[in-house]
Order: sequence, then C-alpha cells, then structure tokens
Amino acid sequence: TWQAPKFEETKTLYHIQNALLELEQMIDSTTTAKKWLKILSIREKEIVEQLMSGETAKKIGRTLNISYRTVEKHLENIKIKIHCQSKTKIVSTLLMGEIKI
Repeated sequence: TWQAPKFEETKTLYHIQNALLELEQMIDSTTTAKKWLKILSIREKEIVEQLMSGETAKKIGRTLNISYRTVEKHLENIKIKIHCQSKTKIVSTLLMGEIKI
C-alpha cells in the first residue's frame, strides 16, 4: 500500500527540485550568453567586457579611446541585438552563464 513520504524525504525532494531548477537556469544562461557573443562585433564585446568589470560608459570610453556617447550607442545596439532591456541584465546573464569574453 502507498504511504505518504516522511517529512525528511519530502524536504530532500524539495531541495533536489530546487537544485535542478537552478541548474536548468544556469544552462539556459550559458546557452543564451554564447549565442549573444556570436552576434556581437569585436568592439561590442570589448564594451561588454568593460561593463562586466563594473566600468561606467565614460570610463569605458576613456579606456577604448572613444566618446562615452559612442559607448552608449554601442550599448543600445547590444541591447537591440540580444533583446535585452538593461545593462544589468546583460551582465547578470553573462555572469550566470560564467562566460568569458
């Protein structure tokens, strides 16, 4: 006859389900990040790399010897290409996917 799982078994199953969900999200992020990197130009990849280091548009511009407005334009193009609405989302997806540029 069927018996209800004991509390510890239920708790363990809950943790396993959560771990599998986290793993699935990481795999999705990795796949997404790899796709993104294939469609970005070299300059856009340079900008994303700086962005992941926490740099501002002005600092990225100084580092790459371009104006911050050019950096902002590249960031807008990046967001369009990868269907992303914010710089934070770009960085978080790349970091979750543990992607190195």
